[in-house]
Amino acid sequence: MSKIIAIDYGIKNVGIVFTNNKKNIIFGAKNIKRKFLFNKIKKYIKKYNIKYIVIGWPINFQNKNFKIIKFIKKFLLLIINIYPNISYNFIDERFTTSYIKKNIYKNINYLSAILILKSFLIINNYV
Repeated sequence: MSKIIAIDYGIKNVGIVFTNNKKNIIFGAKNIKRKFLFNKIKKYIKKYNIKYIVIGWPINFQNKNFKIIKFIKKFLLLIINIYPNISYNFIDERFTTSYIKKNIYKNINYLSAILILKSFLIINNYV
């Protein structure tokens, strides 16, 4: 069985979490430096049989994209070119980071990735 990975793509750090095979439990990987993301994701895809990637999509309250989106698109194009059989989706992450900031700042990207994956699992009736 395959797992789903969720990514909270930040300027400096990226949060990564996974589902279990049944897609009903979320496990944290960690925050990693953005410059190491591509190599880490390649390793995770192979090690955990990742078939689906969910990425937080940063838009503001006027539905305008943030500048970070160009980095997200570039990253995703690299993944799609190497792994054309991996599916992907975007989840509106408008409130994930602000929600976490109120509670725990140190692991903000990691925790935001959990909320992104949780939203995806709920929307797609996994839980």
